Amino acid sequence: METLIASALSPPMPFSALLFDCDGTLVDTLHAYERAWTKAFGAHGVTMAPSWYHERTGLSPEALVEEAALEAGVLDTAAVQSSAIRHFVELVELVKSNEVTIEDVDRGKPAPDLYLMALRRLGVEPAECVAYEDTDEGIAAATAADIRCIDVRPILSPGP
Repeated sequence: METLIASALSPPMPFSALLFDCDGTLVDTLHAYERAWTKAFGAHGVTMAPSWYHERTGLSPEALVEEAALEAGVLDTAAVQSSAIRHFVELVELVKSNEVTIEDVDRGKPAPDLYLMALRRLGVEPAECVAYEDTDEGIAAATAADIRCIDVRPILSPGP
């Protein structure tokens, strides 16, 4: 299985650059966008069903709002787009304001310092959290902070 995955992901030669789509490929942004669009449409009196959005995730913001306008009737498309962008930026700012890096702490992994700082910034208890890690050191850090941890390595590199 690893060989199939590796060969499927290996770029054909020759190439000068590898280009990655971020949304949904490198970062699972589906739920953040869904939340932003739900708030944006809701502010304009339109209820967006998650299934409706999931069927249209590849559309540009303009096309998404146009489809909603066709189905919901008169809709200020520019205002909805602006609202969605504002809500998404708020989510990104929330993430950035709670980001913890090695520069924020005295000790890196496997010490629990990064996780403990994140808990303080978020104002949550370890029992309320789940960490996703891909190294023994990261798992040790999460465990030392009393945070449940999921080892993503089996998912990233499935066995035979």
